[in-house]
Formats: sequence, C-alpha cells, structure tokens
Amino acid sequence: MEPSEHEQQQQQFTCVGCAEVILDQYVLRVAPDMEWHARCLRCTNCHQLLDETCTCFVRDGNVYCKPDYIR
Repeated sequence: MEPSEHEQQQQQFTCVGCAEVILDQYVLRVAPDMEWHARCLRCTNCHQLLDETCTCFVRDGNVYCKPDYIR
C-alpha cells in the first residue's frame, strides 16, 4: 500500500550533519540518501557552507566543495 500524499509530506528526515530531525521548510538532499539542514551542509575538508552559490560533490559518502573534490 502506497503512503498517502499527506503521509509523504509528514515524513521526517534526520540531518546527516547534526543527526537532528529536520523540521525546516526545505530539506537539502544530496545523493539519493543524504538529507541535510541548510546550515549543516558543509565541505568535509574546508568546512565551507555549501549552498546555491557553491556546488557540492560526493565521494565515498563525504561531501566536498569543488576545489577540495578535484584535489
């Protein structure tokens, strides 16, 4: 049985960065199974905030900014 649209909207996500439930209006999904608060999505190496101005890249389950990803 498929979940109803209301049940899908009520689905809770846990932030990969802080392990807290995401109650924000927007959930940032990176790769198929990584959900983040906007304030928690940072480069694993340099800790730069990754948002609409800085694309993120994933390697081995870690998130990177472009400069750190290509190193």
